[in-house]
Amino acid sequence: MNNIIGGKMVHRKMLDRSTPYHVPHSTEVAGFAVTYGGDDRFYNNIFIGDSSLEDVGTAHYNGYTKSLEEYMETVNEEIGDLETFLKVEQPVYINNNAYLNGAVPFEDENERIVVNHFNPELRIVEEGNEVYLYCELPEEFERISGEIQTTKTLGKVRIVDADFVNPNGEELAVDTDFLGGKRSENSVLGPIADLQKGKNRVKVWEGMGIHSKIESHLTY
Repeated sequence: MNNIIGGKMVHRKMLDRSTPYHVPHSTEVAGFAVTYGGDDRFYNNIFIGDSSLEDVGTAHYNGYTKSLEEYMETVNEEIGDLETFLKVEQPVYINNNAYLNGAVPFEDENERIVVNHFNPELRIVEEGNEVYLYCELPEEFERISGEIQTTKTLGKVRIVDADFVNPNGEELAVDTDFLGGKRSENSVLGPIADLQKGKNRVKVWEGMGIHSKIESHLTY
């Protein structure tokens, strides 16, 4: 959620062997399951394509179900037993993303921005002890906004039957941006709430240790 993603994603299932999964916020093994793929959430991101890369965006989820209800309904329509779960794609939750410079959206995403031939020229520039993010965003950028995601809106993870919560068990709310600013109920897409259409120059760091911090939200 709330990222700038400027690289391809490789999406692979692993249906011929089981992998351990863990008790939430722990290394204790809770069980084993094959890797079905899906049950992923992509909200409020900016995807930036590149002519040298394929699979930038979320189109590799085309054909996946869009809710747990749709998933279970589809499973129950199939004739079979355990193998049915290997054939039916798990739900994905994808909405309110921007796709620029050739990045391709999930076919069933309801609210999205697609500007194929707009390169935002994203750069990270060190100026003395300060680091700035430079980019240009299209006129369409402010057409949709990103809703704050919480434990309630994110739903449960299917295999583990776990909620998205803070490590102390309290409800999660993704309501601050990369710089620590408070997000409004409907803020712009991406990691920084001050981004806007047109040219942007945002100070993202001052001092040492920049790469470990910015790479948590700027994914290449």
